[in-house]
Amino acid sequence: MSTTEGVELAEKWLALRIKSKKSQSTILRDVSTKQTVHEFIVKLAEMTDVPEDKMMILTGFPPKKIELDRLALLESLGLSNQDTVIVELDVNSSAAPAAGTSLLQSQAGKVDQTPPTNGPSEAPVRNQLIINALNASTVKELETQKVPTVDIDSPELSRALTSSTPSAPSYQRQNLSRGANEHEDPGATHTRELIAATVASDADRFDEAMLGRPNADYVQWIMKSESWGGGIELSILSEFYEFEMAVVDIQSLHICKFGEDKNYSERLLLLYDGIHYDPLYFDPFDGSKIQTKFPTSDSSILDKAIQLGREAKAAHQFTDLSNFSLKCGVCYQLLKGQTEAQAHAKQTGHTNFSEITQ
Repeated sequence: MSTTEGVELAEKWLALRIKSKKSQSTILRDVSTKQTVHEFIVKLAEMTDVPEDKMMILTGFPPKKIELDRLALLESLGLSNQDTVIVELDVNSSAAPAAGTSLLQSQAGKVDQTPPTNGPSEAPVRNQLIINALNASTVKELETQKVPTVDIDSPELSRALTSSTPSAPSYQRQNLSRGANEHEDPGATHTRELIAATVASDADRFDEAMLGRPNADYVQWIMKSESWGGGIELSILSEFYEFEMAVVDIQSLHICKFGEDKNYSERLLLLYDGIHYDPLYFDPFDGSKIQTKFPTSDSSILDKAIQLGREAKAAHQFTDLSNFSLKCGVCYQLLKGQTEAQAHAKQTGHTNFSEITQ
């Protein structure tokens, strides 16, 4: 029985923000401090897909690992209402994944992780995700800016993850549209049609030099469900919806702003992991309306977005397109980075790649 100077502590009910590789923000409500730590761990395992016996829990800022006595009451962990709890797989566990397992594997869903008998392991990935990233050569180079040091936690700023969806590129458009309209878009077709119509209507502005392909070819390409670009498309959406789009690159922690020169009053925030553009939003603990757009006059929200990017970087939740290793699934040639892969695809027509992890 947990006591303070012989007096039993009163039961409290907590709302906790749970972060994991599965989701950057899920609110767990009505958590009793009188339940056991084991019961709490079981619930976290259900929410995060992290096995109970391989779970590591971190709290505070900077996050620190806490020791878990499964027979003790939850109140022994010292958690407070609205605290953030980070759930991770204990890499020191004997059953933890082998070193070198890539984020792309987790993004692509369940894959065969049985290593070959010799040579480097081949991590099957969703090939179209790689192709989308390789084709995103039109992405505007991220602007270099000094990254502020922010010694704060941002418990309410959350990431709308797309990696667990059956068709990440399509769902990504739904998320962007939802961020713009603050309601669920019935599909991605409208957004594709918007981008295609904008490009087709201004062939002088959207010429082959900008698009990397003839204007008419691009219009056909962007209407395909498996296609998605980057900077060009974001700039079009920014102009159409009349708000700024601020993209935090997880790897560099630099911010690229689309529509910054238009003096829009609102902005949409996104994280870029090398493949996905994940919209950010505020999810208040009190259950009030989720906020997807923010005043451009509020510079503090950019600090919070960078902080979330810093957390994602620390968890290595990004793909380094310049240095990741690929193997062509047709001719088995080994390639390094998107430049070599693009050149190989253009020269041979081969588009079946798998990532190589050592």
